[in-house]
Amino acid sequence: MKLVSLRLVALVAAAALVLAGCAKLPTSSEVKVGSDIQGGLTTDYLYYSPSGPVEGASQQEIINGFLNAATGPQNDYQVAREFLSGELAAKWSPSKELLVGDTRPQVSMVGATGARLTVKAVARIDETGRYHDLGDGIERVLTFGLVLEGDQWRINQAPDATVLVRPVFDVLFKSYALYFYDKQNRYLVPDLRWFATRVSTSTRLVSALLAGPDGWLSGAVQNAFPDKTKLAIDSVTVENGVAIVDLDATANTATVAQRQRMLAQLTATLTQLPSVYSVEIRIDHIAQNITNLPYEVSLANNPDPLALTVDGFSLLTATPTPMKKATSAAARWRATDFGINNQQTLLAMKGPTGVGLMRLSGTDQTITPLDSRTGLLAPVIDPQGFIWSLGAAKDSALQAFDTKGGLKFSTLSWLESGTHRAFAISREGGRLAVLLVSTAGSRLLIAAIERDEDGVPIGISQPIEIGNTQNIVRSLAWIDDTSVATIAMTDEGYTYPLYLEVGGETKKFAPVANATSVVANSSYSSAYVLDSVRQLRVLRSMTWVDFATDVLAIHFAG
Repeated sequence: MKLVSLRLVALVAAAALVLAGCAKLPTSSEVKVGSDIQGGLTTDYLYYSPSGPVEGASQQEIINGFLNAATGPQNDYQVAREFLSGELAAKWSPSKELLVGDTRPQVSMVGATGARLTVKAVARIDETGRYHDLGDGIERVLTFGLVLEGDQWRINQAPDATVLVRPVFDVLFKSYALYFYDKQNRYLVPDLRWFATRVSTSTRLVSALLAGPDGWLSGAVQNAFPDKTKLAIDSVTVENGVAIVDLDATANTATVAQRQRMLAQLTATLTQLPSVYSVEIRIDHIAQNITNLPYEVSLANNPDPLALTVDGFSLLTATPTPMKKATSAAARWRATDFGINNQQTLLAMKGPTGVGLMRLSGTDQTITPLDSRTGLLAPVIDPQGFIWSLGAAKDSALQAFDTKGGLKFSTLSWLESGTHRAFAISREGGRLAVLLVSTAGSRLLIAAIERDEDGVPIGISQPIEIGNTQNIVRSLAWIDDTSVATIAMTDEGYTYPLYLEVGGETKKFAPVANATSVVANSSYSSAYVLDSVRQLRVLRSMTWVDFATDVLAIHFAG
């Protein structure tokens, strides 16, 4: 058996024992070795298989056993349903809500026919798989009722919810991106959801994709599937690495181009499962001949960052490569920060006179002034070719310019609720991240960028907040298609890099004294942090190692 499987078995068993402090594990329960989660599931069971009720079990034992059975989502929580009365077992909806606790829940019996479960929930997953961070945690009380069926106790009242402690959740659940097209049908934009890792995950992913994007994102993306399209049969099967998606007759109204985009969305979404390599679409049980449409799920294709030092620009390859044209422009503009597009053909620089743009391709040395406001943050260039600028002041509008210097978009919107520490735009151009500070503290907000059919920005959505349990103080950069990096601070004043999923969890890194910015181009590699004395460090084996000095700013292209 693989070492990873052994570790997962041990982790689930240990995590299940956390529940045992308030709910005794059934002594007949068996820990089974399932197929390796990383290698794909072949049957619908996981590493922990809870046991059903034993003959003559007391009310307390029935409640305990039911709670333990939440670690077994296989076959739609079949084992957990065995603890329920016949009527409740048929209508109980465990996937409507999952509460994640960081401490064991407390169970108290209420007479002979009732029980209360008190849990401090730090996160919840709703029925569509959306992750909701509950900050430091909220207390929830769930009530249960019991009834005798014959001479056996069963639960006849239970909330449509399950409860897991954090270690169990980390093993049983995984985040997946649902992919939707932007309004120009150019890029795929992710919407992160959380589902239990099991055979039926493919069905839940497709059902969620057909239901559409989260509300905050809906103004910036579109679904290629015709409205009200459903699965013809409530199952997505996987045969020899091919996921078979059978849609109902509504999908027949899709054009050829729509069908190509439907296939691209499904392929990008389902190939996150280790058992899926390609997708076949059927409509009303009839296989469709659809040409594959090339797509990208991430534009983070630059392995090395660019640094602006006191001596100018260089590409930080194994042997740093000077960028002569950019260096000359930086000297003339007296640049202190910058943004660069994915193709490294456009360079936006921030200096004492504001933000200016220079083309790195060709021989033209002209720097086009864009934004002359004071107190500007580092500019950003999106993949649609617009240069974005934002000032630190709370009344400073977010602006976007074309490459000729024309102002194409300006908005203040919810940005006026605080001062601005940093902002960043996702690599496909669909989402805006802003670090905003008010009297209530710092907030990391994510909004959708709405564009017209030509890709010109026309608005930003109301934002969602992520990382609200962290004391985020400065810096913001997208590191992949679903995560951002920032700098947070401990109560003792130590700064440390922090990665946050948009719609997911956080990952802390080792502290760096007086860190001012962090950039990365993936979750676990090519990460750099800069401090207040211009010392640049690189992440090596989870340790920050000195890399360069006299660095003013560092960014990955795009």
